[in-house]
Amino acid sequence: MKRLVLGPMANPSKIVEDGLATQEVQQGAGPRWAWLAAGVAIGAAVALLLSGLTDSPADPDQENLLEIARAEPGGTGDMILGFPDGIAAITSKGGASLEEIVWPLARPATSRPIPLATTAGPDPIGYDVSGRYVFALRPVLGEGRLALFAGSSSSVGLIATGVSGAAWHDSEPRQLAYSRPVEGATEILETDVWSGRTEFMASLPGEQRVVGYGDWGMALQQSDNEVVTLFSDEGLYTVDGRFLGSSHKGMLAVFDGQISVITPQALPVGAFFEVPTLGDPLVAQFSPDGEMIAIQGNSGFGVFTTVYKESVVGSTVGVGSPVIVWSSDGRFALTPGDAGVIVLDTEEGFTELVLDGELIHGITVIPTID
Repeated sequence: MKRLVLGPMANPSKIVEDGLATQEVQQGAGPRWAWLAAGVAIGAAVALLLSGLTDSPADPDQENLLEIARAEPGGTGDMILGFPDGIAAITSKGGASLEEIVWPLARPATSRPIPLATTAGPDPIGYDVSGRYVFALRPVLGEGRLALFAGSSSSVGLIATGVSGAAWHDSEPRQLAYSRPVEGATEILETDVWSGRTEFMASLPGEQRVVGYGDWGMALQQSDNEVVTLFSDEGLYTVDGRFLGSSHKGMLAVFDGQISVITPQALPVGAFFEVPTLGDPLVAQFSPDGEMIAIQGNSGFGVFTTVYKESVVGSTVGVGSPVIVWSSDGRFALTPGDAGVIVLDTEEGFTELVLDGELIHGITVIPTID
C-alpha cells in the first residue's frame, strides 16, 4: 500500500446558491466541520427532471402516507432471535416504483410508497445514521450526468445536478457531502437535507467523487478507481486502492489486492487481509465498537475481527445492493441479498434471510421502533 502526503489545504467557506459560489465568507472559530450555511433554492423546472418527486424535504415526523400491512407474521424480534432493533428497507419488485418497508421490533411490517423514481437494478439508496433520511443518485436522461435527491423517505427532493458522488456523515444525522466536476477540478459541498442549507467546502484537483465522510474528514475516489484521496483539517493524503467504508472512530477500509484498515492520515492500523471466499470486496462497515468489520463481496458476505483478521461468521448467499448496516448492539450485520436481507449473528454464528423475495435498495436499523 502506497501512502503519499500532499500537505495541508485551506478550507474556505462560501455561500452557494443553486450550486454556484456567490460570496466569500470569513470562517470563524468552532469545532471541526462546523459549517456556515445558506439556503439553496431549487427551481420547479429542475425538480421535474425525474417524475414522481416532491418539491422539498419535509420533517419525517409528519407522516401522511397510507401504510399497507405486509405478510410478516410478527416483529423483527420474533423473526430474528435476539435482534434488538426495528428495520426499515427500501424495496422494489421488477423495477417497479419504490416503497419503504417499516418493520418494528414487536409488530408486523408495513409499507408505504416512496416518491422517487427507480431503475431496473438494485441501485443503492443510502440511509443516514438516524434512519430517517435517504439519498439516491439518478442519471439525467440524455445528459450523461447524475442528479442527487435526498430528504425524508416520505418527501424526497432534488439537491443538485451534475453530481459525481455523495456520502452521509457517519455519525451526524442529515449531513450529506457531495462532489461534482468543475473545469478539471472537483468541488465538494455539504448540505443539511432538512433545512436545505448548503455550503462550499473545498475544491480539489482532478475528477474525484465523494465516497466517505465523518468527523475524521472525507474520502474521495479518483476517477481511475485506483486511488483514494483523504482530506481533512490535518492535510491531504492519497493511498492506493478502492474505498470500502469508514468508522466514526476514524478507521477506514480500502482494497488494493487485500483489505487494509488505515487512519485518515493513510497510516496502517495493522489489519491487512484477503477474503477469497467473498470474491471482489464491494463495501465494508465497521461494528459500532470498531472491533469487527463486515464485508460484502460479489460472492458473499462475512464478518471478521478488525485487528486479528479472524473470520466470525459468513454467508455465500447471493448479495445485492452494496449496503451494510449493523444492529445497535453490534451483534448483527445486515446486507441486501439478491432477494431479501441477509442477517449474520456474530454471537451464535448463524445466517438468516428475512424479507425474502424483496429487491432491496437500502436498509437501516431503527432502535426506537418497538
